[in-house]
Amino acid sequence: MRRFHNARNQAYLQRALRFELVAFIEDILSTFEQDVALTAEISRNHRVVLAPNAFSRVLTNLISNGIKHGGEVRLIVRATAVVIVDNGPGIPEQQRSQIFQPFFRLDGSRSSATGGSGLGLAIVDQLCQTHGWAIEVANASQNAPSPGAKFTLSFVANTAE
Repeated sequence: MRRFHNARNQAYLQRALRFELVAFIEDILSTFEQDVALTAEISRNHRVVLAPNAFSRVLTNLISNGIKHGGEVRLIVRATAVVIVDNGPGIPEQQRSQIFQPFFRLDGSRSSATGGSGLGLAIVDQLCQTHGWAIEVANASQNAPSPGAKFTLSFVANTAE
């Protein structure tokens, strides 16, 4: 089942609000104990109109996964996209379509000691579908043994400088 219908996820269906994208992302990054590198390819006052709770949840899930599986994470912020890159093992091409399915885990384990429940990326996918955003996954590089994962969150946002 690809839809998560419950009261908790209803909060992510809020209306879109206008906010400064870089400052918003910096606030999200400040909640992590680990430093996450941020490169902004847009001006600091670039404003977007997006649903902030959903956008925050998507970024938080992607950054948390990057930290858990890669250790080091960096974000690249563009006018209509945020790229999240880690230095972990990457995601095999044949499994990329499966990672957004509920309860799917690359390691195959169901132990909370080795990872989460397998719902984080399913929630990311659902929120992206709900808000008309796109999420793409690739390896950050072709270098073995740790190619890293690269997630690109693209959105169409009404902008106002």
